[in-house]
Formats: sequence, C-alpha cells, structure tokens
Amino acid sequence: MEAFPDIESLKELDVEKTPDLAGFVSSERLHRYRIESGSRLFQVTLKGVMAIDGIVGFFTDITEVARMDLEIITTQREIVYQLGEISESRSKETGNHVRRVAA
Repeated sequence: MEAFPDIESLKELDVEKTPDLAGFVSSERLHRYRIESGSRLFQVTLKGVMAIDGIVGFFTDITEVARMDLEIITTQREIVYQLGEISESRSKETGNHVRRVAA
C-alpha cells in the first residue's frame, strides 16, 4: 500500500495558480486539488482556519473512484453506439445522427 505523498508547500500541488496564503486562511473556504503520486490519484482538500492562523489539509485516495467513473463513461458511450447501430438498421441517417451527437 502506497503512503500519501509528501507535500512541503502548496506549490507542489501543481495547480495553475497557487492561492494567496493570507486570503486562503482568512476565507476559511475549502479548496480541492487532485494530484497523482505513482499509480494513485489523491484529492487534497485544504481549508484555511483562522483560529490557528493556518491551513488544515486532508488527503483522500480517489484512485478507485476515478477508475469506476471511467468505466461508467465507457459503458455509457458503448450503449449510445449500440443504440446508433439499432437505429441505423432502420435508417442510416438516424444511426449517423446518434453517432455525431454522442461524439
């Protein structure tokens, strides 16, 4: 079992824009990032906490959830293509329309 990745600073989260730390703490809003570590995918949830004048972070391993999401998307796409095949057996125009809309 892989351990959670070590994060020394927010810059290591590889996000487009590292948040302003002063604003981050005072806003007390949740900020979520996804990071990859080896073969694992993690969601990092950060929250500014004024009471401690700092940031609290939670790591969640979402590798299996991401895999299942991809499986659902693949299955849904296959269902649409099969419906296109069924429709095409009655009308070539309709079958092509279903494929165009699904793409």
